[in-house]
This record gives sequence, structure tokens and C-alpha cells, in this order.
Amino acid sequence: MAPLHLSSPPQQPCEKKNSREGRETKLQRNKNRQNRGMIWLCKTNTHKTLRHTNRHQQHTHQKQK
Repeated sequence: MAPLHLSSPPQQPCEKKNSREGRETKLQRNKNRQNRGMIWLCKTNTHKTLRHTNRHQQHTHQKQK
């Protein structure tokens, strides 16, 4: 009963928020996918990956040095 009760309160707001955000994201994703979703995703992914790799390399290099 303790875990169920504890899990109930946080799950309610989380579910509400997730449901609303998830729905909007899904709709936007479907619409953007045809328009510029893929390009934006590719651009963001590339930028993120590059930045992360750069940072990781620098950090590793500094640590090794």
C-alpha cells in the first residue's frame, strides 16, 4: 500500500503533463517531419553530436595530458 500511495500522487501530474506534451509533440513531429522536421532534426543532431564530441575530446585530451 505504501508504494502504491507514493506512486499515485507523482504519477497523476506526470501523466497529465506527459499526455499533453506528448500529444503536441506527436502532432508537431508529424507535421514538421514533412516540412522541415527532418532538416531541423538533422541539423540539431549534427550540431549536438559535433559539440559533444568536441567537448569530450577536449576533456579526454586534457585529462590524458
